[in-house]
Formats: sequence, structure tokens, C-alpha cells
Amino acid sequence: MMKTCLALLAVCLLASVWSKSGYAASPLERVTLMVAGDECDSLSRDIETALKAHPGVRFFDGRSLPGHLLIDVDPEQVTADDLARRVAELETTVQRACRASLMQSCITAGIAPVAVQ
Repeated sequence: MMKTCLALLAVCLLASVWSKSGYAASPLERVTLMVAGDECDSLSRDIETALKAHPGVRFFDGRSLPGHLLIDVDPEQVTADDLARRVAELETTVQRACRASLMQSCITAGIAPVAVQ
């Protein structure tokens, strides 16, 4: 009985520390930005670096879908509007060379559910 209580206490303490450390799982949200302009390819590394450094960004893919940036974020830390503002800040430096606009995404951050018939 004593071993069971100690094991349960250890699990509770570890779970508490783990959740406070930011490693607790939270659902991700997919943000999709459409990019257009003559210089987008050459500026993609700058945009990627800036967005990857933003708190809450968990995954960045600028290669799978031409003309689009797919970004998975923790919605408790960052919103699509936050990322759009960050890209707008970058646009002042690279104005007219590459524009990014927020899209409603049909691509989810998680695994797509399978329809059961």
C-alpha cells in the first residue's frame, strides 16, 4: 500500500512539473500564408527564420506547397494574426518584393479523421 501511494505521488509530481515546463501536449493549429512576388524565393529564408523564432511556432514548411507557408502553432501562445503582423513587419523591409497574406486553411495540423461507414 505504501509503495502504491509513493508511486502515485511521484507520478503526480512529475505530471505537475512536466505541464508547467511547457511540454504538455496542446492541440496545434495550422496557419497558412500565401506568398507572392518576384523575390519570394530569395527571401524565403528570412521569412522562415523570423517565423520559426516566434514563440508558439512548432513547425514550419515553406517547400511542400509552392507559394504557401504552412505553419503549425500552439494557439495558446500565438495566433494567425500575430504571424500576419510579423510578416507585415518583414514586408516593410522587403516591400513589393514578396507579399504574404493569411488564408483560411483546409489543411489541418493534426491527422485527418477517417470517416467510418
